[in-house]
Amino acid sequence: FDFVSFDCPEGYVFEKSNNITHRAWCYDWEFRHDFDLRAKCKPIQCPCPPWFAPDTWAGTFDWGFQQPPICPSDLAFESRPLDYLTQITYKCPEGFVFETPWLPSVLEERNETGQTGNENDTLVLTCGKHGDWDPPIQPKCIPVNCTEDPFIVKNNDQGKFTWNLDVRNKSFTHTIKYWCPLNGWGYPNSKNTSIESTCQATKKWSVKFVEPCQGRFH
Repeated sequence: FDFVSFDCPEGYVFEKSNNITHRAWCYDWEFRHDFDLRAKCKPIQCPCPPWFAPDTWAGTFDWGFQQPPICPSDLAFESRPLDYLTQITYKCPEGFVFETPWLPSVLEERNETGQTGNENDTLVLTCGKHGDWDPPIQPKCIPVNCTEDPFIVKNNDQGKFTWNLDVRNKSFTHTIKYWCPLNGWGYPNSKNTSIESTCQATKKWSVKFVEPCQGRFH
């Protein structure tokens, strides 16, 4: 069938929908419309911006006065209306990044740069041409991982530790305990019998080297 398209200008959608195009189809020598002929183009207004996913670490964003947002909020909408191309920036707390495993391929298709990979602590959502948020994602912060394994000891009389080789937990704030199992033995320099190493926001362990345990009077 032949058809005629009616398009809203950029930044507008048809009333009571998020459509930017309506069509009239030619059938039996007359046009038949699949839309309300009274619908006019209206400026795009995106819905309330999404908040961080439940049961995850919540960061901050730069829109409105409520965190999480309370919508509709007259005060917030008056201060920053959610018009077409409005951008909202989300940020994870220190030691956390956004979980966006599908984002690199989407951005590659658009020939865009900036938000790539799974290691970004900042995420920008934009009010798109259909009146929804782009990319269509609910922000979720997950802990970073240390890039290397912690210092490995032999788990014998000269030192043991709680590192689980099967689990290999290297996430932010995860702590590993090292200790000397024999009475009267300790670490020569610190004179302690145990130490702890924690994965930091820098993706490095707080303890880089653990010396062998020795007898106190060795």
